[in-house]
Amino acid sequence: MNRSFVEVSVYQVKPDMTKDFENLISEMKDYLNEISDFNDFKVMKRTHRIKDYDAIKNGEPPVRLKRITKSVKYVIYWELADENMHGKVTQVIFGKYRKRLNKLLIVPEDKFLGERII
Repeated sequence: MNRSFVEVSVYQVKPDMTKDFENLISEMKDYLNEISDFNDFKVMKRTHRIKDYDAIKNGEPPVRLKRITKSVKYVIYWELADENMHGKVTQVIFGKYRKRLNKLLIVPEDKFLGERII
């Protein structure tokens, strides 16, 4: 069974920099599509929260966030053929986008890496 390699990153973006972040991520995705074959690339912006666990039990929808306190959170999911390809691509991305990305973040992103199992 061929298992692809996945990176999931959580970014905490300065509230006044969300448009810049979204533009940079879009530019980065376009560049990644030019240099490599991706199995998948998705970006999510956190816009809702769970009210409480009783709401989950009762099947209630999540609650839209009303205000931004410290940061806007984004999750990026991308999938490549294997960890070797991931290493090569992230090296290129780091060199090309890291400085611009750092200016938009509250803290460095959290990264979760591993093989896709399903």
